[in-house]
This record gives sequence, C-alpha cells and structure tokens, in this order.
Amino acid sequence: MNQGIDFNKFVFVKGLISFAMLYFVLKGIERISSDYIEIEKYQKHIKNFIIINFILSFPILNILFVSLLWFSMIGIYGYIFYKACCITYHLNKINQYLSERYTKILIKRVHPRKKTYWLIAIIALIMSIGGITFLSDPIMYRLEDRSVFTNYAIYAYRNDDVIIEYCSIWNESNNKTGTLKTTNTKTVAYPGIYIRDELIEISKQVSIKVNDNSVLPDDTIDITSENDGQHTGYQKLIFDYVYFDNDLEYDYGPYISIVLYDKDGYKPLDMNVNLTKVKSNNYGYRNNEIEIKNTKNAFIKDGVALVRYLNWLETGVSTGTITEMIASEKLLEFRKQQDLFIEDSFESISAYGANASMPHYKPSHENPVKIEPRGLYLIDSGGHYLDGTTDITRTVALGKLKEEEIYHYTLVLKAHIALMEAKFLEGTNGGYLDAFTRYNLWKNRINFNHGTGHGVGHVLNVHEGPQRIGTAGNEYPMEVGMVTSDEPGIYISGSHGIRIESIMVCVKDEMTEFGQFLKFDNLTVVPIDTRPVDKSLMSEEEITWLNDYNKMCYEKLSPYLSGHDLEYLREQCKEI
Repeated sequence: MNQGIDFNKFVFVKGLISFAMLYFVLKGIERISSDYIEIEKYQKHIKNFIIINFILSFPILNILFVSLLWFSMIGIYGYIFYKACCITYHLNKINQYLSERYTKILIKRVHPRKKTYWLIAIIALIMSIGGITFLSDPIMYRLEDRSVFTNYAIYAYRNDDVIIEYCSIWNESNNKTGTLKTTNTKTVAYPGIYIRDELIEISKQVSIKVNDNSVLPDDTIDITSENDGQHTGYQKLIFDYVYFDNDLEYDYGPYISIVLYDKDGYKPLDMNVNLTKVKSNNYGYRNNEIEIKNTKNAFIKDGVALVRYLNWLETGVSTGTITEMIASEKLLEFRKQQDLFIEDSFESISAYGANASMPHYKPSHENPVKIEPRGLYLIDSGGHYLDGTTDITRTVALGKLKEEEIYHYTLVLKAHIALMEAKFLEGTNGGYLDAFTRYNLWKNRINFNHGTGHGVGHVLNVHEGPQRIGTAGNEYPMEVGMVTSDEPGIYISGSHGIRIESIMVCVKDEMTEFGQFLKFDNLTVVPIDTRPVDKSLMSEEEITWLNDYNKMCYEKLSPYLSGHDLEYLREQCKEI
C-alpha cells in the first residue's frame, strides 16, 4: 500500500485548525458583547460545536462517525455560519433599540466597529466553505469503497434444499486520487445462498466456505436470513463480502461447502459441491446459444399463460368481483399449468387505474381494489421455468379511455419500438442506448423516473447486471448474448400509469468500415394491445413493426390455444 500523507496526522491537524478558528470567533464575540442575553445563547451553541469538532478530529472517531460526517457536516457548518450572522444582526438591532427608545437601561450599550461585523461574517463563511469542501476531501474518499473489477465470473447451483443463485468472484483494485493515494488489490467472493424454509426453521448456526476459505467472520455463526421474495419457500442467508489474500481459480469454478447445525449440533444439511460456471467474461452475463434457445421456449409458454390470463380478466371484469390481488393470483395459476414452471420470478405488480401510476405498486388482500370495465390495467410479472426466466409488462384497455390515456399509451409504444429497433456500434453502453427510448417522450416534454432496461438472468436473478439501460449510464457495454428488458413508461399521479415491457437479446447486425454494429432480437411473445393506439401519431415504420410483432405472436402462440382463448388471441393480433 502506498500512502502520500499520513492519514491520522492529516485528520488531527485539520481538526486543530477548525478548533482554533472557532475559538477565535467565540472570543471575539465575548469581547464585543458579553452582557447581551441573545449573544450568551449563541456562545453556548458555539462551545458545543467546538467540542463536537474536537472529538471528530481524532482519526478513530472520525471513521466511527463517518455517517455523521457525510450527512451532517454541511448542516453543522451551515448552522454555525447562520448563528454568526444572527449575532451580527442582533448587535445592530440592540444599538438601534437603545438609541431610539431608552436612555437608562440595565443592559450595557454595545458599539462594535463595522470591521468587527465583517470579521465575524468572513470567518464564519470560511468555516462553512471548509465544511463543504471537507466532504470532497481525499480523506472521505479514503473511507469510501471505490472498486475496479478486473476479473469476473459467476457460478450457479440448485437443488431441493439449496439455491446458490450466484457466486461472484473478482479482483478488486482500489485507486485513490488527491492528497492521499492508495492502491490495494484483493480477491472477493460473495455467494448468494438461499436455504429451504423448513431447514432454516430447525437450524441455529451455519458454516460456509469457498475454496476452503471461510465466508464468515468465524467458521460458524448464528443464522441470519431474510425472505426477499426472490424464491418462494426459501430464505436468503445474510453475510458480508469475503476478501481473500490468495487468488481463486476462475476457470474451473469454486468449491463451496455449506453446513447447517441445529440446536443439538446435528447437521440438517451438509453439502459440498463444485459450482458450475454458467457465465464468464470481463463484463458479466452473456447467454450462450443453448440458453437463448431454451429461453425462447420459456417465453412461448409464458405467452400462452398471459393470453389465457388476459382473456379471463377481460371476460370476467364486468362481474365486479375481480380485485388486483385476485387477478395476480390467477396469473400464477395459469403459469403453474405450463410445463417446467418453477415459481414467479418476482412479486407481480397488478395495478388498476391510478394505482398504475406507482411504478413499484404492490396489491394486497388487506386493501382490495376492484378492477372495473373501463380505463387501463397494468400487469408486470414474470416466471422462472427450468428452461429460462421471463419478465413482461403489458398495459391493456378494459373499456372506455380518456384522450390523455390514448395519447400517453401511444408515446410509450413509440418509445418501446425505438429501442427495440435500435442499431448501435459495438462497445456502446446503456447510457447511450437510453436516448433511443426517451427521445419521443422528451420531445413532448415527458419523462419517467426509472431505468429503461435491466439484465435478465437465466433461471437466476430477474434483475441481473452488469448491463443496464438508463439515464444514470453504465460503464459496461452491451454485448452479444446479453438479455435485457425494454420498459419505458409514463406515470400520471392520481390518474393512470402505462408501461410496456418486452425482453430482448443483443445480437450482431452488420460489419461496416466503421466497425461491428449490434441490434436487439425480441424474446417476449405476448401481443401488444392496439386498442389504445392513436394511429395518427405513429409513423409507417412503427405501424409496420407493431403489426409484424403481433402477427409473430399469433403464429407462435396459436398452436397452443383453442376455443375462446384462440379467438381472443386472433382479435388482439389484428392489424391496425
């Protein structure tokens, strides 16, 4: 580790300088106005702040109170600047008050010179600026974890008792800039381990090792877990990142050991397994040809479930008995009827009317909302199948719509098509791709406050990196084989919400003199509702894309549907 300036000395010296400045201000105030009661109150505030500042000048305490430094330092320095200004104000007011109203009073008349006012204000301002700059000081970066990932590998395993959703292993290099410069490289492992509920209930402690290196502070600790909703019937074990001094083997995968102990010391689970590497490259997840082929099968099955569900919903909504939660549970029933279905990939967002204006809305039985035969209904859901993971959002018209709803729906559809049809140079990241989606919205002075696209794992995380499409940008370029969502939206509080989400895979386009170009191929097979579309706002190319997409949905789904479900599909896939 290289270090330009000793951290401890730097913090201590900086604390002493602040202490001296504050003490100078305090003594100046005492000299010009020791008898004024308001001044005495402010003197107390400043004394308290001096004590706090002096305590924080010690390095160990500085680190312990790092959260206080980050969230309160500007407020603390700003507060003392405000109080100093108040003192100056009261000095002027007391002079004016005494000269106009009284000739004999018990309070001493104060006549500080103008330069004294300026001196107090300037020093307080300097301290305030010093507090703000402290937040960007290299010392704070010294406490902050900034990492550069130079190697990356992910492994997965699943059986009836354990799901190892991922085990990421990478080299972390910390590079600091500024007054303090440090460089340190370590190997990191972080397994995401889920244990079946029944085993968690009877177990008291756990031991986890990766390549014979303990993942836990001790070899065995008390179990801490949570139900994060990712896997029904499983609890996620909670522990910190694990740092190793030795390098782990990237090419062959880690050897992992998991042991659970009950209260009597018996082992309800004793598992040793060599994890299979399912993804590996410098940037993150890329599906291979077999995974993509199987994922396409999963999306066809998911499309069958969604069409049957939407037909059921639109047929039964007039009864007035269907709530958001009932609808969500019914969709799960249709998915369970599909071959190789495992579970929901996340908790469904079933939102009617104004509730859809909340992008992450959750329905409940405690607050049932009836779905009515008018307006818009949004369903955002997905499933884990043994052959792939799905994620889809469709917004459908259940009856009469307002002009604003039609207008916004059409803009969202145009934004969705723009990204799906994008062509871009190899090496382009998600920050640039986001502009394809938002162009039609920004042109109409409209925006949405969530990401446009996230990575989708293969029977793993439905939200999986490292790729991401959004205004925040992403350092990782889109690569061939990456599976990503396309989900623009418009949300009008108290009125309606619209989102259209399909999943796509990055593939090669053309090689030109300028380099290799890439594009997206659609994976989702669920018709896009054309009833809320204002055709006059669509270009000929967009209309062609929409008609071709719905035609493709009919061709792929019709062999698996019959009766009223098939009639519904045919109606939904009609050209506009």
